[in-house]
Parts: sequence; structure tokens; C-alpha cells
Amino acid sequence: APAHVVRLPRRRRRALTAAGAAAVGIAASIVAVTVIAGPSLPGGLGAAPASAEARLLALASRVERTPVSDRPTVRSTLSVTTGSTGTVTEARCTEISFSESDSASKCDDGRNADPITAFTASTSGFNPSTRPDDIDTVLDRAVEDGTGRHGRQSVDPEEARRSALIYGFSQGGLQADTRAELARRVAAVPGLEVELGATTVLGEHGDRYTFPNGTGTLAVTLDPADGSVLEFEITNAVEPGSGLPARQVLAGSRPGPLGDLDTDVRRLRDELISQGATLEA
Repeated sequence: APAHVVRLPRRRRRALTAAGAAAVGIAASIVAVTVIAGPSLPGGLGAAPASAEARLLALASRVERTPVSDRPTVRSTLSVTTGSTGTVTEARCTEISFSESDSASKCDDGRNADPITAFTASTSGFNPSTRPDDIDTVLDRAVEDGTGRHGRQSVDPEEARRSALIYGFSQGGLQADTRAELARRVAAVPGLEVELGATTVLGEHGDRYTFPNGTGTLAVTLDPADGSVLEFEITNAVEPGSGLPARQVLAGSRPGPLGDLDTDVRRLRDELISQGATLEA
């Protein structure tokens, strides 16, 4: 045998081999314990995902710190309604925003209002002048309207209050501190679920928060960076032929600067200018 090779008696060699295997087994056990029970919650691998409530509370803090976007901005919106018979109708709009409370839209179905803001505002009672201290007053008014004091169909007071809260939370055009306070309140709604990286009908990606709502659900997709509303969806269990919508989706693209304008946006801009509106370059 070569000089650098040392031969061991067979019995000793087997003993060393068994000891080595035992050492490897112990090391493997240590590694397994570290992976399974190390930097994770009990019973799982890796860090556990944050709950829907925790995500909304963190988002509320970001909303308060997010500066107001430079104006004017432009975005596209799309509303999709599925009727009780399965018929689908769509409407596309282009919206130019001058401030949190001042915007103009042009839709291919003749409407002149952003469908997301118009729908949720008419349902919630919130508006751009609503302050955090006003939220309870708005919700109380929604309960009064919903429980029949003003001649409307009677509904459960808690359901009316919860629906108004979620609609307000889903509404664009509100001041940052008001939206942040609404997010904190919505985080406590029972049954709240979140889907990360959801895709809207316009191809935008965000976090989708879903709430139980009577016989259906309400779902709001938000930009996780600043909390802006990317999509609002309502589903209901309806009887075929009832004429009521089974599903309504209202989506908007992320706002962009009024720089390179496509034909539709340029036409809307020219219409606004002809009506006396002043646009910054």
C-alpha cells in the first residue's frame, strides 16, 4: 500500500463507521429541529403570514404618511355588472383628477362620473370633507336610513353600520387621515379575509380584502403601498330573472401624470379646457 494510506483492523473500522453514522444522525436531528422549530411559529415552517387585521392596521399607518399625489392625474376605470340572468355589461371611463375633491370623467356609456367614487359615495354618505371626528355621525345616519326611520326598507342596524363603514373604506377621494381611521375600524370587522397579490379586471395587482355581506360578499382590492382603491366588488345571491345584479365590479388603474395622453384623454382634456378648466402643464 502507498505510504500515506493507513489500514485499520476490520473491527475498528466498523466501529468508526457506526460512530460516524450516529454523528451524522445527531447532526441531522439538530438541523431538523432548527428548521421546524426555529424562527417560526409552532407547527409550521418559516415566518407565518400576517393576518388580514394586522395588514390593515399597518396599511393605515402608511396611508397617513403617504403624500398627496401631484395633480392633475389621469386613470382609466371599468365597471362590470353581471345580471341575474348572466348578462354582462361593461362601461369604461377616463378620469382626470385635479384634487381630492375635484375631478372629471368621460365614460363610453354617457356617464360623467367615476363609477367607484359615485357608487360608494352614494351608499356610504362619506365625502371629501369628512373628517375622522365625523365618522360616527355618518355611520349613525346610515343606520337611521337603513332601519326604516326615513321610509326605507328595514335592515339590521349592525349590518347597516358595517356596510356603510366598508363602503366608506372602499371610497376614493377621502382625506388621508379619514381613510386611515376607516381602515383601523374595518380591521375589526368579523370574518375579514385577505388575498395577497390579487389581480383586478384591469390587470392591476394588490391585496384583496373580503367581507361577508348578507347573502354575498364585499371585496376591496387595495394598493399595498398607499392604500388606494384598485377594485370594489359586490356579489349577491339573487333569484334568476329578478333583475338584480349578481355581481358588480368597479375597478380603476393606478393614477398617472398628465403627460403622454392617448386620444380619449386628450379629447377629455380639450373639453374641460373649453369649459373653463385650467390644467397645469
